[in-house]
Parts: sequence; C-alpha cells; structure tokens
Amino acid sequence: MDRDFGNYFLYRKEISNPETVRKYTPDWKNDLLDRVPFLNYGIFIGLAIFCLMFGWKWGVAMWVANMLTYVFLNSMINSLGHVVGYRNFDEQATNLQWVAVLTAGEGLHNNHHAHPTSARFALRGREFDPTWPVIWTLERFGLARVNQLPIAKAA
Repeated sequence: MDRDFGNYFLYRKEISNPETVRKYTPDWKNDLLDRVPFLNYGIFIGLAIFCLMFGWKWGVAMWVANMLTYVFLNSMINSLGHVVGYRNFDEQATNLQWVAVLTAGEGLHNNHHAHPTSARFALRGREFDPTWPVIWTLERFGLARVNQLPIAKAA
C-alpha cells in the first residue's frame, strides 16, 4: 500500500522528465491550462470550491473525503489492476470490470496499457467504459476530438 501512495511523488518527479513525457504521452501538447501557474495548485482550487459550496466546515470535510476516495481508487487501480483480473493483451496489467465502473473506465487497465492514448478502454462486448459515452457525445457536438481508437478485439 505504501508503494501506491508513493506513486504521487514518482509522477510529480517524472512529469519534468522530457523522455518520460515523450515515451508515455507522445501526442501530448502543452496548452493554456498547463501554462497558467495557479492551476498547478488545483487541489487548493478544489478546496475553495468545496468551501464555497458547503461552507468551510463541510467544505473541508468533503474535500478530505474526495481526496481519500481519489487516493483509494488510484491505489486500487495500480494494485489490483496488476494482480488479479483478466488480460486481453500480453501486458502486465489486468482488467477488472467492477473497478472500471468505480473509476470511469480505468479498471480496464490491461486495455489501457495496450492502447495508452485511446479514449475508449472497452474493447470486448462484455466490457463497459463509463466515460466513453460521454467522450463520444462531446465529439458529436464538436467539443472533443478523438484521434485514434484501437480495433476491438474479438471475444
């Protein structure tokens, strides 16, 4: 579990390594949100929004609950998603549909490892990626653009 909580610090370190960024996000381009300095402190912007919505006591409580849930779900993906589940591809990660439902599709971790830049993680008939219908709808309205999708693998 300690290893999973340490991922945050590893990711923070690696985000400034150009080789890592090029390797794992070859189609990433710096945009306006990346250049606005205060957005690097988005965690505190979230705290302010929660406090404005719920008052300072409940706002802080909801913010803490949100942070714990976020850390727990990320740890679950990076722990269970490499240990138990099924594989569609010859990658270390595994797929767990019930985790995918809780994490907006990220539980289809094997599919994500095989196609890291894909907007759709569900590749078989029994798989469901809850985020894909949202992305698909945004694309239809011209609010998003999907660059490429993997070919669905036969069951």
